[in-house]
Amino acid sequence: MTKMRPTIPALGLKKHARAAQNEKKVPFRQLLPLSLNNHVRGTAKSSKENNCLYEMSLLFACMDEASFDNTACKKEFNEFNSCIKKFEAHRKHQKELQQIGIPTPDTVIFTDSQLTYLLRKYPTK
Repeated sequence: MTKMRPTIPALGLKKHARAAQNEKKVPFRQLLPLSLNNHVRGTAKSSKENNCLYEMSLLFACMDEASFDNTACKKEFNEFNSCIKKFEAHRKHQKELQQIGIPTPDTVIFTDSQLTYLLRKYPTK
């Protein structure tokens, strides 16, 4: 004899486990002020950048086809080296901008000092 599982109506439960609450029945209690602080704490950021990955894959594919002969893949070597030089120059420029502390108009990712500068310039409190 097999046991049958009780169905939802047999247990006396509603069709949905949890119904939506009415917003008027749940009052809003402000525990903390709804404004930002005028500073940001510093956090360590790890950079996971895959720069020059495409050029490196082209170089490895060429090396594999040429039986690891360096003379056959000079074009790919030059492209990979130029990509690395561009990336290093860009990273050096970004480090210089981050040390300034004042964000530039083309900044996409802000550091903690740049965010603190902006929050102090335009406070919300």
